[in-house]
Order: sequence, then structure tokens, then C-alpha cells
Amino acid sequence: MSIKIIKEREKTHGDFILKATFIQDFMENITGLFAWEDLEPDQKEAIHMIMVKLSRILYGNPNHTDHWDDISGYALLVAERLRKETKPIKEDTKRMIESQNGL
Repeated sequence: MSIKIIKEREKTHGDFILKATFIQDFMENITGLFAWEDLEPDQKEAIHMIMVKLSRILYGNPNHTDHWDDISGYALLVAERLRKETKPIKEDTKRMIESQNGL
């Protein structure tokens, strides 16, 4: 990849180092959450990719429609898989969610 392409991408995607720091700080914080281990690989990766797209919105061009389309696309991929499955969440995760919601 040439410097010219990198400079072009910075216009829509933002500075790589700033985004990488933002994304990795976020990922470090959420991977320690109780429910993280209960997520399926596609859910974890969708969250990661959504954060990548959010970083492009926040550090790059927020009006670049591809960023917004991509976010909805990753969420839709997981939602469509979930609609095809009826895998219940683990009981301890369910109790934790209910207690956080005051149920």
C-alpha cells in the first residue's frame, strides 16, 4: 500500500494510531465484562468491527455513508444468525442481566 493510498484513507477513516488506541482501549474494557465469555465468536467480532467503524466516524469523516452502512451490516449478520437459532443464554448471564435491570 502506498503513502498516497494511506493519505487518501485518512480523509475518510482518520488517523490509524488514534483509532487503534481508541479501539484497543475499548476492547480491553469490554473483554473483562461478565457476559463477554458468553458471546459467540460472530458476536465478539461484530462488536469489534462496529467499534472500528465507530472510530472511523469519530476520527475520520462522519458523513461517509459506508461507515454507517457497515455498522448496520455487522449487526444484521448477527441478528440473522440469531433468528435462525434458538440458543438460550446461560442461566448465570440471565441472572446477571436481570439483576442489573432490577428484575
